[in-house]
Amino acid sequence: MKIDRIYIEAFGGLEDLEINFSPEMQIVYGINESGKTTIQNFIKAVFYGFGKIGHSVETNARKKYQPWSGKTMGGYIIFSHHGLTYRLTKRFAERKAQDQTQLSLEVSGEPVSLKNPEQPGQELFQISEIEFLNTVFVENPRVDSENLSELDQKINRKVGLSEYDWSYEEINARLDKARKYYKPDRGDGYLAKLEQKMADSHLELEQALIRDQQVADLNRSIEDLEIKLTELANRENSLLIQNQQHQKLKLAERFEKYKKLEDLLNRYTDSANNLSEGILRSKMISAKELTEIANQRQLTAQALSEYEIRYNLAEQRSIEQENYHNEAKRTVSEIVAERSRLQYLQKKSAEHNPKTFKKPKISYASFIPLVVAEFFCLIGGLIFRANKPVLSGILIVLAVLLPFLMVFIYYFLQRRHESTIKQYHEKIRKHEIRTLKIENGLQKLEWQLEQIDLRIKQLASDQKKAADVAKNAEQEYQRELTKLRYLIKPYFLELPNDDQLDLAIRSLREQTVNSLHNEEEIKRIKEQMKELKGSYNTAQFYQAYQDAQHWLAEKQLEMRTFPEYSENYIDSQLVGIQENRLILREKLASEKTELNHITRNQKNTIELETELVRLNEIYQKAKQNYAALLMSIHLLEYSKAKFDQDVRPLLNQKAAEYLSVMTGSQYQNLKIDQDYVVRLQPDTNDNSHYYEQAFYSAGLNDQINLALRLALTELLQDKGDSIPLILDDPFTQLDHDRAALSLELLHDLSQRQKRQIILFTSQKSLLKFAHETIRLINL
Repeated sequence: MKIDRIYIEAFGGLEDLEINFSPEMQIVYGINESGKTTIQNFIKAVFYGFGKIGHSVETNARKKYQPWSGKTMGGYIIFSHHGLTYRLTKRFAERKAQDQTQLSLEVSGEPVSLKNPEQPGQELFQISEIEFLNTVFVENPRVDSENLSELDQKINRKVGLSEYDWSYEEINARLDKARKYYKPDRGDGYLAKLEQKMADSHLELEQALIRDQQVADLNRSIEDLEIKLTELANRENSLLIQNQQHQKLKLAERFEKYKKLEDLLNRYTDSANNLSEGILRSKMISAKELTEIANQRQLTAQALSEYEIRYNLAEQRSIEQENYHNEAKRTVSEIVAERSRLQYLQKKSAEHNPKTFKKPKISYASFIPLVVAEFFCLIGGLIFRANKPVLSGILIVLAVLLPFLMVFIYYFLQRRHESTIKQYHEKIRKHEIRTLKIENGLQKLEWQLEQIDLRIKQLASDQKKAADVAKNAEQEYQRELTKLRYLIKPYFLELPNDDQLDLAIRSLREQTVNSLHNEEEIKRIKEQMKELKGSYNTAQFYQAYQDAQHWLAEKQLEMRTFPEYSENYIDSQLVGIQENRLILREKLASEKTELNHITRNQKNTIELETELVRLNEIYQKAKQNYAALLMSIHLLEYSKAKFDQDVRPLLNQKAAEYLSVMTGSQYQNLKIDQDYVVRLQPDTNDNSHYYEQAFYSAGLNDQINLALRLALTELLQDKGDSIPLILDDPFTQLDHDRAALSLELLHDLSQRQKRQIILFTSQKSLLKFAHETIRLINL
């Protein structure tokens, strides 16, 4: 299989990227963050998906490589396999179930169906994801020893044992599972259960005679329980008759109370009718009409309050508008004043011309008197040195100090000139700052004036809306007042004011109290009558009373033979009888169930003896099967040892050859144990010791693991079609010579095995090692 071309539509930070690969070895060079790792993960994701999914961006590759531009993540890979060229297109969604995978022939475009569209690489190349990551796709040179059990199965089929398709771990696990079924390490197995069943059968045979005695005892107990239940039924019948008598007497008592309440109800009804007939609309009104008037009066008061609130709000908006008008006038006057100050300062600046300052200068002619004076001082000092040493010293000192005095005077004039210029420029700067402050203040005042104008317009709009709302509130108040006048007009000759209406409501309320009291009494009496009737209507209640009287007359003679019990006593006795009946029935059912269980499941002696013979035969056969399992496990261990003896030396030999080439024959032999831990034997005289990989340098470790990967892929790949090798910076820790040797080895493998090798690197030093035949791809 060889990758011909990849196209990344959008994946991580890469978009619209197309790379063509050669069928042999090439180096893909790019600086850090140029997309090398993203390209490798794109190839892995197209063939094998994103693998395990986590919640964070660090552990969830689907989230990690979402395109930065928001486009749909995806692309295609064109590859050749078994003489055909395919195009594998994949588009990734937010979830794995929504991904779209399409495989087609590149030449004809004919689609190819996939049984496993999530991992097409496993179906096409017969390479699992774990094998892919440990052989083809080399993110780092180290081998994942925890996931190499699958590689052992591949090696079994590829090297020296191609006629056998077996897995030691799988068969060993199945045999061990069968062994534990018969005799587990903990707990009881199949053999122990058979022994227990045989012991149980012996015990059951001994208990058969005991069950016969139990059946006889249960039959006698069942007969006694049935007699007790009959006695309880007779006693319950007598108590129920007495309880029925109490119920009939209660019904008669309820009917008498009902008749009395009916008479009282008639009296209250007549009184209420007489009271309602005397109502005159000129003096009082009904409670309903009075309530309507009170409610309408409350609505009118609410409408008046709403009108006053809206009116005050409109007035407030008008006052605020006037205040903002005054503030606008003050702001305009301040703007005028500031503009006057600004014009005055600009006028003053225009009137004054900039001053010019001449720098103090000393001409060569001014030095002539100084030179003459210094000459005379020196001559005089020399002349008077003998007879007048003091005067001579003074003259010589003057001759020395005259140049310094001249320099000091020049320096003083220069500093004075600079100070004058500095003061002048400071005055100009202060004048400019004052002008700038006035301009800024003027801009601020103009902005405030604009804001005030906007606020005035807003207040004008709000004041207009508030006036409209107040007008609507006033209209609503007038409507409610009109409704109130309409309601009270029929009851007064003249429309009363609010105080008169309150007096009328209080007087009419007192007159309606008695009527309401009568209504409540009538309602209470009706409820009591309804409670006495219960579920009966009036006719049924009367018929039930007649039936109760007739029943009491019929049962009078029979009830004389019964002792008189209270109703509570009868209820307690009935409850006790029910409880005793339940207990006796449960006991009876339990004993019948137990009797049925014993008689149904009981076996005779012949059946028990036959069962014992059958269990003994099964036990003997199980012991023979267990012995055969132990023999199979022994043979499997022998086969595994034979495999390690025949196959692993071949893996050691190939890995040692590759390591010798990469290290310049410094190491020529190595050993790889069952956990793929590498031990080296250095190429020194009289040295037969092997050292573990952990003792080596980081660079040598990378070379050892790369040699192991190359040996594994050579053993695993098919003879008819080699698999490519994708490397990610495997020489980061190698020196100049070993990097050149390792690169030469990869190139030789590519030429000799006709194998495609793609090496991603950010090391610019590797480019000068590349042979002319090695293609270079720059990202």
